[in-house]
Amino acid sequence: MSKDKPLWITGCPLCEAFTNPDESIKLYWPESIEEIKNSEFIIIECQSKKIPRLIYRDHIPNVLSESWGRMLYRSRKIFGNDIKLNISSDFIRDHFNCYVIKNEY
Repeated sequence: MSKDKPLWITGCPLCEAFTNPDESIKLYWPESIEEIKNSEFIIIECQSKKIPRLIYRDHIPNVLSESWGRMLYRSRKIFGNDIKLNISSDFIRDHFNCYVIKNEY
């Protein structure tokens, strides 16, 4: 997907996070709400689980390895090296999203 033309679907709550961000939700990445529309992904606090949730910009079910690498890198810069990205299908399966979780060894 091109960063210039994101694929957003009307009515998708994850797409809404980019097109109409809720200023009351805790934002981990990008650093300001004004940057959300231009970001490849965002990391916000999940309202129900109260843990960081990473949401990819485009309304697609999977991401390329390059995008996965950038998301993992940024998550580790913010939360430390002892995290993993836990892909979740408990929400919207056709829009890539995952949780940032501390590794349990």
